[in-house]
Amino acid sequence: MSDNTETKSANSATACVKLGRSQQSALRSRLFRHLDGFPIAPTMVALKTRGVLDLFSKGGTVSLDDITSQCQGNEGYLQVALRLLCSQGWLVQDINPIKDTVRYTTTNRTAAAFEATKAYEGSIGYLEVAANMHHYLFGGAAVNPQQELALMLERHSEYWGMISGDDLETNIVQKQVLIHLEGMILAPVLVALGMNGALLHCSHDSLIITTDSLSSHPGRAQVVLDMFSQFDLGRMIPKGSLLSEKGLFFVQRAAAYGVTVSYLPMFQKIEELLFGNPRVIWDTHLNGYESHVDRKMNVWGSGGAHQNYFRKVDEVIEDIFNRPIDQQPSGIADMGCGDGSLLAHIFDVIWHKTKRAGLLEQYPLFIIGSDYNQAAIEVAKENLSKADIWANVIFGDIGDPTQFATHLKDEYNLLAHDLLNVRSFLDHNRQYEPPTCVEVGRMSRSSGAFAYRGQRINNNVLEQNLVDHFRKWAPLVGKFGLLVLELHTIPPKLAALNIGRTNVTAYDGTHGYSDQYIVEQEVFLSAAKEAGLTPDNRFQARYPDSDLATVTVNLLHAA
Repeated sequence: MSDNTETKSANSATACVKLGRSQQSALRSRLFRHLDGFPIAPTMVALKTRGVLDLFSKGGTVSLDDITSQCQGNEGYLQVALRLLCSQGWLVQDINPIKDTVRYTTTNRTAAAFEATKAYEGSIGYLEVAANMHHYLFGGAAVNPQQELALMLERHSEYWGMISGDDLETNIVQKQVLIHLEGMILAPVLVALGMNGALLHCSHDSLIITTDSLSSHPGRAQVVLDMFSQFDLGRMIPKGSLLSEKGLFFVQRAAAYGVTVSYLPMFQKIEELLFGNPRVIWDTHLNGYESHVDRKMNVWGSGGAHQNYFRKVDEVIEDIFNRPIDQQPSGIADMGCGDGSLLAHIFDVIWHKTKRAGLLEQYPLFIIGSDYNQAAIEVAKENLSKADIWANVIFGDIGDPTQFATHLKDEYNLLAHDLLNVRSFLDHNRQYEPPTCVEVGRMSRSSGAFAYRGQRINNNVLEQNLVDHFRKWAPLVGKFGLLVLELHTIPPKLAALNIGRTNVTAYDGTHGYSDQYIVEQEVFLSAAKEAGLTPDNRFQARYPDSDLATVTVNLLHAA
């Protein structure tokens, strides 16, 4: 039998077996745990190195104030770090908004988790390789990741052999850590392959990944094949790897890792953020480009996920642009338009599914995109032009809606409140401005950890900041509303009870360390209502549709 015949036979046989619902659920849980490892590993190592974990050696409760003073850390980022451990079930956080104190108490898994930190220590040197995996596999990078990747695989195998079944809680923690390490190895490779187009063909009818598609360097391709084999994602065949159903599940979801992996440059600097220069990721911007995140990878990773939420956006667009023409907005303004994909999607819905499409000559649709990032502005202009969509793309700061409205009036004779204002995953990324005053009696219900350049932001203050932010926008909302897609956190106690059912630990790590302010969905809507913006119940959606929701869609109207 020839290699080709053998491959076809194996491929056909494997394709007949599809994963059941429970198997898919288990693998989805594993994917979420993979993501958890990226913020957890460098955080645990940094906390151990600087003696923070030692403060809990006798059990009991330790305050954030004591940790900060004894270990000479940056309080804001230390709170972010310790809250991450709470979300994994390794500590319990207690915030007292009246006394403005934060305390942490050990759990029955603390000792095992802190002991397991040694397993993470070997991964820190790998972070730089992981962050540049795409260049190593497909670029001209002289550094060969083969040795580091092979070493990580070896360490993972060794740690698997160390797992003990003697104590249930210890066993749970050890497996938790093992899956974190597995994700740190696997995810950067899958993202590199996905961004290079090597996985586009993968389906139940095409389970073979060839050696040539894995890397432009044969030796580096081999270590990827070894990884597939070690994690039961595929088995080696003469010209590559034959994916298992488990392997197909993960390669088809490579983009789900993209956003978290894009923050690897920042994760390399966690110890410095916690105990050194809290501005390190902001002071080292190169030629105006962000140094803490691979923005191209970030956009690639977020693209697939956002499509799920666009379905609810479609309902809003169809409703508004199928109304009588005198009840429709004169256009759309997308603050933080990024690459222009949301604007393009909205225009496509209007063109194909609304009455406005037939009235565009008589009633032109003004399309405005704005972004704080000049590179994004240029990309959006190019993408919208290629899509044959007339649009103006301008500079805009979500924290300065007055300037935005003035620009619209002066340059285009447009009134902001005559437009449908939209934005996706931007409000949490506003530039922090301390409120001039915090209203008497404010008592934040948020469990979040918030910082600005290492300084802790009291939760009452952060909530006031959010209310003030919405108040700036309320006059611009007008009768058509503000369509908002937003990211949220959940309480760490809830996260700890649902490990593998939420990716909130990854979100809290990527956003907390980079001065982004994700709050619980209830806190977000409460702040909006306090500012005079109320949600239209017809178009509310949350993902997932439970208390674990980390994404919401709302159409907010001014009261």
